[in-house]
Amino acid sequence: MEAVPVQHIEIIEGKAYIVGRRLKPKLIGRFYAMGGMTIEAIMEEWNLSRAEVHAAVAYYYDNQEEIERGFQEADEYARKVGISIDEFKAKVQARLANKEAP
Repeated sequence: MEAVPVQHIEIIEGKAYIVGRRLKPKLIGRFYAMGGMTIEAIMEEWNLSRAEVHAAVAYYYDNQEEIERGFQEADEYARKVGISIDEFKAKVQARLANKEAP
């Protein structure tokens, strides 16, 4: 039996996105791999299917070295202009906490 690929990632102008959305799988994958978010939390936060989240996580791991290098360069630039990645992470965590509150 021939395997039929299920594609949830598309490349537009050299950048990867979740099909039909302007959401980058590298961000979703990083929130899972480095940010400690669960698959279910990501599904809820960005209204994604389980398959879309898994595809994004797989894309992240397939390209982890390049993605992390890009994040490191962005972090270095942010420090030069006075915005820290920690501030960004705190804002995201606060947003998630507010969403989970009753």
